[in-house]
Amino acid sequence: MKIREIVVRIIDADGLSFSLGEGFRLGQELLLVEVVTDSGARGTGGTSTYGNGRELVESILSTYAPMLLGRDPFDTEGFWKRALGVIKLYAAPQAAAALDLALWDLIGTLAQQPVYRLLGGGRERIPVYGSLPHLPTVEEHVELIDAYRSERGLTAFKIHLSGRVRDDLRLVEELRERVGDETVLLADAVGHYDYTDALRVGRALESAGFEWFEMPMEDYLEEGYRKLSSTLEIPITTGEVTNATLFANANAIAGRGWSIVRGDVANWGGITQGRKLSALAEAFGLRCEFHSWGFAVNQFANLHAMLPCPTSRYFEWPIPPQPFEFGFAPVVVRDGFAAAPTLPGLGLVPDVDRLDRGEQFREVFARE
Repeated sequence: MKIREIVVRIIDADGLSFSLGEGFRLGQELLLVEVVTDSGARGTGGTSTYGNGRELVESILSTYAPMLLGRDPFDTEGFWKRALGVIKLYAAPQAAAALDLALWDLIGTLAQQPVYRLLGGGRERIPVYGSLPHLPTVEEHVELIDAYRSERGLTAFKIHLSGRVRDDLRLVEELRERVGDETVLLADAVGHYDYTDALRVGRALESAGFEWFEMPMEDYLEEGYRKLSSTLEIPITTGEVTNATLFANANAIAGRGWSIVRGDVANWGGITQGRKLSALAEAFGLRCEFHSWGFAVNQFANLHAMLPCPTSRYFEWPIPPQPFEFGFAPVVVRDGFAAAPTLPGLGLVPDVDRLDRGEQFREVFARE
């Protein structure tokens, strides 16, 4: 069995965008890829774009697709190694991840098994934390937390800090007072702080009993992370975009910069790297927490990676979820848990009509 063609699509998700900080928004599109074999078997992968998806399309058509055409779709390790060789030359890593997910969807479909079972199974559900958007007031945070505690049984929530230290300190203190000690709280600073401000906010998070402090500074500030982790007791972890590779995680662990391994299989390395991140965390006795914020393809892919991972504690669920349920049936979240997919492959159930209506671009790269 060989790969015969690759189909690439860009889907407009009703103008969805997200905030990367005050006054800075990026549009999001849905990139979908389909790998087709000479036997007619198909696998679907994709990712949520950060900005315009055409850069990812160009990387697939000019760089990654030629690496796959005519090759065995089961050779995920070979593709991962070839992709690493061009990512260092600025080929888009998200594009390679989307293709890796398509390969695993194909493999699971052929085996008639959900991908997580091919990776070792492990469990049939995982606790959820609700990933809240940037919100301007404590009251808005409390309203969403109360709603999703009541409606979906969630007991854990992640807030996104603004980078305005005084406002963030007030939010941390007042939110803990409002929601009580029984609610698990996590914080993501999206790289807003320098070391001094990160230390100040980190101490407040410790005092308020937050579970982790995510991306307090930009990922490349390695010395800052080492000092922060050696000073604070709260677990420190990275973001999921700029540096969440197997090798960056390994170096950060060795340098004692991060205390939680972090990744997103739809952003970097696919399921193939996700397996390696899980093993790395287990070998060092650390947690491995996958970022799964984004469209259904991101959520399902990361859910498959975390279910067999013995040190993954949470599934990240975007709140509110409705904008990200575009084009596919959503992950089942009930009583505070995300349920394991039951269908073969990634378990994606497309809304074909809606995807077709939103299609902005399609191209087929085929073997001559």
